[in-house]
Order: sequence, then C-alpha cells, then structure tokens
Amino acid sequence: MNSLWGELLPEWLDAELWNTFIDGRKKMGKRYAATEGAKKLIFMELDRLRQQGYPPNAVIAQSIRRGYLDVFPIDKRQLTPTVVSGAMPVYKFEDRPPETVEQRARAREVLEEARRRIKR
Repeated sequence: MNSLWGELLPEWLDAELWNTFIDGRKKMGKRYAATEGAKKLIFMELDRLRQQGYPPNAVIAQSIRRGYLDVFPIDKRQLTPTVVSGAMPVYKFEDRPPETVEQRARAREVLEEARRRIKR
C-alpha cells in the first residue's frame, strides 16, 4: 500500500478490511478515491465511533457491504442494550458465540413447523 497509513494503522483496525474499503472507493471512480486527508478524517471518525462502543472493524465491514464512501454507526438493532439503574440503555456491540448443533437443529425444527403451517 503506497500510503502514509499503510504502516501506521491503529492496532484496533484490521489492515485487510481497511485496504478493501479503500480499494472499493477507488473502484467507484477517481472522484471517490480517498485522499490522505480523507483517510485521516475517516480514522478520526472510526476512533470516535470506537469510543462510543461501536467496533471499528464491524463499522468498516458494514461500509464495504453497503457500498458506502464513509463510515457510519452500526444499526442499534445489532447491538445489545445494557441498562444502568433506570437510565436510558447504553448500546454495546457483543459478538454472539457460534451457534451449537442443538440450536441449529431446533431452528430447523421451527422452520419446518412454520412451513407445514403455511401449507395448510
């Protein structure tokens, strides 16, 4: 990567995701390619979101998936609320543990039951 940021990526940011995001912007056309100043501003926004509890790698992945030119907070429906003594809930991102074989089997049973009910 021929960038000032190639060697200076923060430890909390996955280099492969970052490069994919920047390459995606380049592929959208010269007009959307990220300048060094734009990269700095994106890093600043990622750090601000990280301090608010949003995982930066998930934020970048969302931008890649949706074809965004910038980074935005993850939808709060994907975050787990944490209630603190009657205050408004604070949302934190928590990775779910991988599902177990039993959970998968139960999900298949529920799906099959729903399909049977629809056919009636």
